[in-house]
Amino acid sequence: MVRVLARMHGGAPYEFLLSYLGLGLLGAVVARFYKDEGSWAVVVLLAPLVFARQMYFRSRSLADRLAEQNRVLADQAARLEQLLETEHHTVDELRELNRMKNEFVAVVSHELRTPVTALIGYAKTLQQREFADDPDLRQEFLERMERQGDRLVRLVENLLTAARIESRQLPVQIERVAFEDIVRDVVEGLGEEANRVKTDLPPDLPPLHTDAELLSRVLSNLLDNALKYSPDASVCEIGARGEGAAIVFWVEDHGIGIDPKDLPRIFERFYQVDSSSTRTFRGAGLGLSLVQELLHRLGGSIHVQSEPGEGTRFTITLPLRAPQLEIAAS
Repeated sequence: MVRVLARMHGGAPYEFLLSYLGLGLLGAVVARFYKDEGSWAVVVLLAPLVFARQMYFRSRSLADRLAEQNRVLADQAARLEQLLETEHHTVDELRELNRMKNEFVAVVSHELRTPVTALIGYAKTLQQREFADDPDLRQEFLERMERQGDRLVRLVENLLTAARIESRQLPVQIERVAFEDIVRDVVEGLGEEANRVKTDLPPDLPPLHTDAELLSRVLSNLLDNALKYSPDASVCEIGARGEGAAIVFWVEDHGIGIDPKDLPRIFERFYQVDSSSTRTFRGAGLGLSLVQELLHRLGGSIHVQSEPGEGTRFTITLPLRAPQLEIAAS
C-alpha cells in the first residue's frame, strides 16, 4: 500500500496531504457550483480536470518507464564497456603470447641446433685420420661432446617437464631422501663445472619426504642459471639449514645480477632479460619458471635477492613433508 501511494503521489511526505486537501477544496467548490449553477456547470468544471488528471498520471507512468529503460540502457552500456575492455585485454594477452611463442620457437631452435651442430662437428673431426693417433685430443673432444650432450638433455627435459605441467600430467612420487645426496648427485652431473660449486651443508640436516626427481630438477636449474650468469672463474655456493618443519637452502652466485625492473618477471615462462638474437647468454627462458612451478608442486616457495654487478641469491623454503603426505594423513 505504501508503495502504491508513493508511486501515485511521489516520494515527498507532504504531497499526499496536499493532494487530498486539494481534493477537499475542489469538492467544496463543486458543491457550491452545483447549488448555484446546476449540474451542467459541474460537468463543465470537472470534465477538463478529470482529463488533465488522467493525462498527468499517464505522463508520470511514461516518465517512470523511460527512466527504467534509461537505467537498463545505462547498465547495458556499462556492461558492454566492461566486456569491451576485457576483450581488449584478452587480445593484448593473445598478442603477447603469440610474440612469446614466436620468440620461444626461435630460441629453442637455436638452443637445440647449437649442441647438435657441435656434436656432429666433433664426431666428424674424430673420424679424420690425423686425430686417430692423438689420444689426448680425442679425449678432449669426447669430453666436449659429453658436455654438449648433457646440455641437450637438460633442455629436452625442461621442455618435457613444461609440457607435462601444462597438461597436468606431471606425477609426484614421494619418498624419503637426504638433501645432501641430491646436492652431490646434481653437482657431480655438472662435469668440469662442478669445480665452481662450493657447498655448505650442516651434517644434521633433517631428511625430506618429497619427490627426489623434481627437487633435483629445481636444484639443477638453479645451479645452471647461477653458473651461466657468472664469470668462468667465479664460485657459486649452495647452503642449507633446518628451520622447524622445513628446510631452507639457497644458491648464490657472484655474477651480473638482475636489474630491479626485471625481478617481477624472471619467473615468467619464456621470459628472458635479453631476448635478442645477439644475446650473450644461452637458454630458452624456461629454467626459473619451472623452478617456481615445481616448488609449488612440492609445497615450497622461492625468494630472490639480487644486486646488478654483484650477484644473485635464490632462497628456497621446502617443507620436510610434501603437502601430498599431509592431505593423505588427514
